[in-house]
Amino acid sequence: MKKNEKLTAEPIEDEKLLAKKEKLLKEIAAHSAVCQHDGCPRHEHCMLWLAGRYVNRNMRIIRSVNTQFSLVANGNCDLYCDDKPVRMKVGMKRLFYEMPDHTKRAIRNRLIALNCRTTYYKYYSGYRPISPTLLRQIEAICREEGWAAPLEFDRETVDYVTP
Repeated sequence: MKKNEKLTAEPIEDEKLLAKKEKLLKEIAAHSAVCQHDGCPRHEHCMLWLAGRYVNRNMRIIRSVNTQFSLVANGNCDLYCDDKPVRMKVGMKRLFYEMPDHTKRAIRNRLIALNCRTTYYKYYSGYRPISPTLLRQIEAICREEGWAAPLEFDRETVDYVTP
């Protein structure tokens, strides 16, 4: 990753992305906890709050964020997930091309320990985009293991970061 490279994209009003956002919100509503805290100052751009609008109204009990939790109540929720698409890296095959074997092995083992083997291989093979937070962790691990060269990934995409 280049030093001055922007991780976030400008607001994109692409029809495909909007359709993908709606599908993602429905998926979050069906399988994750949603937020019902209308008093949060950031609620209008939070994926968990927006997903709450897609909850099945025929369900008596749903999974929800505790709005009384101190971080949620004061607007500093650690579950906040922005609804703006961001530029993300995809695939890590090119990341390891020039690395010596001992460095490659150390980095791969730490990345597997960070996520798990299955999740690591989803990122490695490009099935799952690498969020900006994970990208910073990957960069930190590479630097700690002595790899100073710029990090190269297989490609880039613009997508939503999922909670």
